[in-house]
Amino acid sequence: MEKSKMNYITDALMFVSFVIVAISGVIMYFLNPKGQDSRIYLNLHVILGFLLVVLVIVHLILHWKWIVAMTKNR
Repeated sequence: MEKSKMNYITDALMFVSFVIVAISGVIMYFLNPKGQDSRIYLNLHVILGFLLVVLVIVHLILHWKWIVAMTKNR
């Protein structure tokens, strides 16, 4: 797969994961669901949170040359 396509997919998945993690966090904080609902939101929040971390690492790997170049310019 070409780098630009992989970057697009990574960024799109990062965005979706972030939005779901943010929404589930807000629901758990403000609405405080009880019982089975709390487990669903917690599991969704944690799993997608881990996915988001992995995607950020992939994103950094894809942009590593740019990061190094910009750091050298500073």
